[in-house]
Amino acid sequence: MRRTLARVLLGLAALALGQTLAFGDPFTPSGVTVTGSGSHLYIFGSCSTCPREGPSLSDTAGGDGVLNASTAYGGGPFAWMASASIVGSSYLPELKAYAEAQAPPPDGHYDLWVTANATAQARQRFVFEGLLPELYTLEYTVDGVLSGDGESVSAGLGVYGGDYVPELEGEFQITRKGSDQVMFAADTHSTFSHTGSISFTVNPGDAFYVTGFLSAQAFWTESTLAGYADASHTFTSVFTAGNTSFLTASLVPAAPVPEPGSLSLVVAGLVAAAGARRRRRG
Repeated sequence: MRRTLARVLLGLAALALGQTLAFGDPFTPSGVTVTGSGSHLYIFGSCSTCPREGPSLSDTAGGDGVLNASTAYGGGPFAWMASASIVGSSYLPELKAYAEAQAPPPDGHYDLWVTANATAQARQRFVFEGLLPELYTLEYTVDGVLSGDGESVSAGLGVYGGDYVPELEGEFQITRKGSDQVMFAADTHSTFSHTGSISFTVNPGDAFYVTGFLSAQAFWTESTLAGYADASHTFTSVFTAGNTSFLTASLVPAAPVPEPGSLSLVVAGLVAAAGARRRRRG
C-alpha cells in the first residue's frame, strides 16, 4: 500500500513538473550582440546606367550567453564600432556605437552614396526572490556627438515579463513592464544627452528581462554632408530604486572585464580622424 501511494505521489509530482515546464514562462537566454556594416555604391566612368557596388562589409559578434562582444572597422569611406557588455554589481547593459560615412576621394567614379551602421544590444534575465512585492526603477543615460545632416543615434531600455520573446519585441509581447526610447538626428554639428527611466513592480517569484539597444547611423550622398554619429562613450544603466539583493541575474561576469585595448585604439583613431577632417574643412 505504501509503495503504491509513493508511486502515485511521484507520478503526480512528475506531472506537475511537466505542466510547469510546458506551460510556464518561456526561458530566453541572456546575452549581448553587436553588428556593424558599411556600403559604397558608385557609377564608373561614362556608363550612367551601370551602378556598381564598391566596398561592402558587415560583421556580427556575440549571442546567447555572451557577456562581452565588439566589432570595429576603420577603412575606406565608411567606419563603424560597436561594443556591448553586461557589467556592474547589478549586471546591467553598457553599450557603445560609432558610425562614419565620408565622401570618397575623386577617382573617376560618380559616387551615389556611402552608408555606415553600428548597433549594440543586450538582454539580461532576472528572477525576483523577495517575499513581498517590490518597486524598482531603472535609469539609463546616453550621450555623444553628431556631425553632418544624415546621421542619427537611437537608444532605448525596455523591461519585459518572463514571457519575453525577442522575435516579438515591439509587436506582441504579452507583458511589457515599461520602456523608454530616444532618437537624435544630426544638425550640422551638435551634442546630445538623454536620461530615461522605467519604474515597475515585481511579485515574489517573478522573472523579468531588461533589454537595451544603441544604434548609430551615418549617410553620405552628393547632396548631403559627410559626417559621423558618435555614441561610443556612454550607454549605461543602473537601478535607482528597489532592493537589488533580491534579484538573481542569469548572466553574471566572473570578474570585471576591461574594454579591449585594441577597440579603444580604434575608437580613438576614428574620432581623431573625424576631427582632422573637420579642421581641414574649416
